[in-house]
Amino acid sequence: MINFAPALKALLKRNTPVYVHYGITHRCNLTCAMCGLWKLSNKQEELNVEQIRDLASNLHTLGTMAVSLGGGEPFIREDLPEIVSAFIDRGIETRVLTNALAGSPELRKKVADTGLRHISISLDTPNPQVQSEICHKPEIWHDIVDSIIYWSKIVNKRGGTGIINCVVSQRNLQDIPQMVKIAECCGFLLSLVPIETHRYQGKRLVVSEEASRMKFSSADDLKKLEEFGLYLQELKKKPGSPLFNSAPYLQGMINFLKYYCLDNPDNKSFAPPGTLIPDCGAGGLSFSVAPDGRYSMCHLHNDTQGLSVPKVCDPGFVEWYRSRCNLQEIAHIRRDCRSCFRPCWWEIALSFSNPAAFANACRLRFKPESRRASVGSSQEMSALL
Repeated sequence: MINFAPALKALLKRNTPVYVHYGITHRCNLTCAMCGLWKLSNKQEELNVEQIRDLASNLHTLGTMAVSLGGGEPFIREDLPEIVSAFIDRGIETRVLTNALAGSPELRKKVADTGLRHISISLDTPNPQVQSEICHKPEIWHDIVDSIIYWSKIVNKRGGTGIINCVVSQRNLQDIPQMVKIAECCGFLLSLVPIETHRYQGKRLVVSEEASRMKFSSADDLKKLEEFGLYLQELKKKPGSPLFNSAPYLQGMINFLKYYCLDNPDNKSFAPPGTLIPDCGAGGLSFSVAPDGRYSMCHLHNDTQGLSVPKVCDPGFVEWYRSRCNLQEIAHIRRDCRSCFRPCWWEIALSFSNPAAFANACRLRFKPESRRASVGSSQEMSALL
């Protein structure tokens, strides 16, 4: 049974971390054009399973309701089943974020056997060639789709949620309607993530001509984005819409793509003058954990708390988090930072401040529609597209 007391506390005080993203590794089997975390790959820095159990216990004590285990690529770690169990055993809703291309069939089964109910798989296009170009690896599209179908049968049977994470860029904007169809046929929801220049600890990890071509950079792009925004809002209104994102988030994403990526990628404002931008909640409603266990309010501000902060797995972390006196500093950083529009932060914050986003969160949680894969393989999917 889910304990909703932390959510009520978070609503009132906005300093309970109901959601935490934990990147269990920076290692990855892909070198995608819009990412650069694989450049930070270091197996020696990663926490071991015992440390991760301590980390999970601290999150449980703090009232964390949900954790996402990402990377890099989580399935690079052979101990992923033990890592997943560390959080599930403490009653924390656990999601694995994966490209679905790493790990053996045996490892995949062991992870499934933990009772995992939520998974997110990255897929950006219905075009196999374009997917290979984005990920710098040939012939991967069919393997990804087959994995989506595999996990759909597991998580939906358990009443969980499968999500396709799709990075929206100039390369695939026109393909989103087909991505919606893929999600529907695979029994998944579709979560849209706007393209951004990937940063870590304040440094740009991807500054390449290839990544720049994925951004929106012309007046014609602006027009396409406006039309795309209208399409998304109409799609969201339809009963049984496979869009995971809330309507307020989708509108904010369009503003981000138009005003952040197009005009001035280093400007911290991503909305037209006069637009009210809500607080993202990072450091209060949510935070991030690095592979070595370091705390950060989000993926951009890893060093804001200085070197004296205990690691999230350390005995003193809970006391530090609850007693820290720098909430005003964190709020100041959030207020001035407009550097990303990632669903993992913004959907949580919007759910606590926007009625439409709150209703969307309730619909996804309390009114799960019966989803099942209507195709049995990626070959069948190809024939439908």
